[in-house]
Amino acid sequence: APIAESVATTENIDYVTSSSRPSSSTVTVQMKLGANPDAALTEVIAKVNQVRGDLPDESDDPIIVKGTGQSFATMYLAAQNPNMTSEQITEYSGNLFAAPEATGRKLALAEVELLPPVSPSKIVALWNNFHALSAKLGVPEPGEPLYLLKAPSSITAPDATVRRPLSYDGKIVWEGELGIVIGKTTSGVSADKASEHIFGYTCVNDLTAADLIGKDKTFAQWARAKSFDGFCPFGPVIATGLDPASLIVRTIVNGAERQSYPISDMIFSAAMLVSKLSQDMTLLPGDLICCGTSLGVGSLKEPVSSLLVAIEGIGELKTEFRL
Repeated sequence: APIAESVATTENIDYVTSSSRPSSSTVTVQMKLGANPDAALTEVIAKVNQVRGDLPDESDDPIIVKGTGQSFATMYLAAQNPNMTSEQITEYSGNLFAAPEATGRKLALAEVELLPPVSPSKIVALWNNFHALSAKLGVPEPGEPLYLLKAPSSITAPDATVRRPLSYDGKIVWEGELGIVIGKTTSGVSADKASEHIFGYTCVNDLTAADLIGKDKTFAQWARAKSFDGFCPFGPVIATGLDPASLIVRTIVNGAERQSYPISDMIFSAAMLVSKLSQDMTLLPGDLICCGTSLGVGSLKEPVSSLLVAIEGIGELKTEFRL
């Protein structure tokens, strides 16, 4: 148990520093939503150096730096190399889904352009998959997943700028969501085996031209409303080894938090979704399942809007939308 503990905060970081014995310390770090990564890293390095200076001169124990979510890479670098000035990524070669190998090459994150993490053969988007939203809408909870297919050409990268389609002048809605990425060919899998077919999880902003859905009274245009170019930003990473039920999805629009909801409120869990969908169609490695959204969805009103979907344990997906 800690014998001493202190709490501190800066513009970009929250800290808890604890000592298990006089000669060692653990710094637990939480990067704030919207924090500047380079500034946060500088602050972490300064904090580690401060803690090191507070330890007895004879101490040769390492300072343990812990962090979660987006902060983890930054914390790791600060612990390994206090002279590091920016985040790095490690290059791998081979098939993402078949044990790729590190090449040994490292690149500064600031010097590369992030692309979408995978190229799905299909994007499955859920509707009415949260208890809270179903109750607010006053609609029955479905007995099986309700979904549509979103065009793969709607995919765009993290930090992309998305523009209003020239053919549409109506309301555009943002929806922060958890995305499931399939890791291997999946057909008719049982619910208890479905998790073995999930490669990992990512952040999704399921943009929607909402006025199109009911424009034609004879046919709901869900696929058209969600498939414009750029209407499926996702990333910035695919996180593995997570318990999806522990995740919280947050959506920040122009600096204001508009959504904060738990994945544990899903009507159909991640494993159940994969199982149910695999009864209808074969899911391929890289396919993306957008789990649906919950309370707080809204429409874009400013000429230029900053959108951020944040899931602790995965990262932050940033998009700029221009009406």
